[in-house]
Amino acid sequence: MTRGLLEDDHEWRICLEEVIAMQSGIACRRLLTVILLTDEVAESHVLWDQFKAGLCDDVKHKLHHMNHYQAD
Repeated sequence: MTRGLLEDDHEWRICLEEVIAMQSGIACRRLLTVILLTDEVAESHVLWDQFKAGLCDDVKHKLHHMNHYQAD
């Protein structure tokens, strides 16, 4: 029984690519949260690895302005 699991997360990848191109990191993280909580994602860790830079883009900026982040 597959319980509705997708064979891969291709549709979620397309969705996240489009959202990351147009929205802030917080909006992207909220979408990922909704995806993970409401749908059965085949490989959530793969989605995270592929999109973590776009999901966290505003975190680096915020930490820099709070003097908690040192540039390379």
